[in-house]
Amino acid sequence: MDLEFIDTQKRLPAYGLPCLIIANGVIQNITYCLDGSDDVPDWFEPYFFEHDDNLKINWDKVQKWCYVPERI
Repeated sequence: MDLEFIDTQKRLPAYGLPCLIIANGVIQNITYCLDGSDDVPDWFEPYFFEHDDNLKINWDKVQKWCYVPERI
C-alpha cells in the first residue's frame, strides 16, 4: 500500500476526517484529525479525542499528513 503524504505548508486536511501524521520526522502510531477554534490556531488531535490536551499537536508542528485509506 502506498501512502501519499501532503505537506502541511501546502494544504491541510478537512476538519474531523481521520488521517495519519508525520510530526518530528516520525509517522505517529495513532490516527489523528484536524480540529480548530476561532480564538486559537488549528491543531491535530487523536481521532475520537478523549479531551487529553497533552495529545494535541499544533498544525505547524506537523510536517505532513495523509488520509487513512478506506481499505487496507
